[in-house]
Amino acid sequence: MHDRSTLPRRRAMFLAALLLSLSGCRTSIHASYADSTAPTYAARAPLAVTGPIELSLQDNNQNKELYFTLLYPTTGRNYPVIVFSHGAGGSPKSYIKLLTYWAQHGYVVVAPAHADDQGGGLLKLKAALDSTEDPAARVNRLEDVTFLIDSLKGLVEVEPGLKGKMDFNRLGVGGHSYGAYVAMVIGGTKVDLTNSGTMKTYKDPRVRSVLLMSPQGVGRMGLNETSWSSFHIPMLLMTGSLDKPFGNAGSSSRTDPYRLAPSGHKYEIYIDGANHLSFCDFMSNLPERRRLFAPAQSSSLTQREMYQYVEAGSLAFWDATLKKSATAREYLRSNTMEQSSGGVVHPSHG
Repeated sequence: MHDRSTLPRRRAMFLAALLLSLSGCRTSIHASYADSTAPTYAARAPLAVTGPIELSLQDNNQNKELYFTLLYPTTGRNYPVIVFSHGAGGSPKSYIKLLTYWAQHGYVVVAPAHADDQGGGLLKLKAALDSTEDPAARVNRLEDVTFLIDSLKGLVEVEPGLKGKMDFNRLGVGGHSYGAYVAMVIGGTKVDLTNSGTMKTYKDPRVRSVLLMSPQGVGRMGLNETSWSSFHIPMLLMTGSLDKPFGNAGSSSRTDPYRLAPSGHKYEIYIDGANHLSFCDFMSNLPERRRLFAPAQSSSLTQREMYQYVEAGSLAFWDATLKKSATAREYLRSNTMEQSSGGVVHPSHG
């Protein structure tokens, strides 16, 4: 029997969770927590970080001012660069914890605020989600990332502290949800980007590897079974058993890019009980266990603990592909994550 007095509160909690899920991580909470059952990767001490700094550049091709968030190690030189694309209706602020973690471990991180970066209001949220089906919006997102890559060498003019910090030959692109779409398209996925009926590639040869968190699969946004047939740069796909897309597709459709890409240099981290928000700051700070947002399936890890594997796995991928770390590559290819998580986190490689 349910206590009727709790039903309005439960409905409010469910609605809040639903809105966050639709937005691709619009809310971020920046509390810190101590590692408990953390993965064993990244034992080195974190570096001091400058940022997050919010800056902007004038993009004359798109006739707009593009805002972006920048983080980089305060000391040292010649760090690889990561460009990160947020989810629909989200913003770089929704992922600051993860972006900071990468910067603390030796990366310059640049995160554009796309046109669908909108805060507050269901109507604005609906517009952000509708933009995923708008060919012009897809092109604009890709152009945002390309423009920032083109502008990397000139960033020192707006942020002098970047002088000597960036190794332009070691560049990775990552993203969550709509941002994962951007990352895989710019990494070489063939797609009917503009609904023209023709599959094309928009590969940027400067990009060395891509991180795909909650990506789209076959049948979504101009993707088909052949989209990844010529995808040859390293990828890491991260998703979970409750990371379900809209429509009738199950969570397994999120794994299509990994399943259909050629063998060699591809990795997957699949987390039992992880949902679409498990890759965002919001869920990394929840004290409750995951079943608050997904009562149909239990998990032995809290959302905080799952998020530690998102941090460790993504960092190991960047280290393996952009720093050529043999230790990181072995970590991704081993069963260490599965063992330390009690069988909740499933790494694969091919």
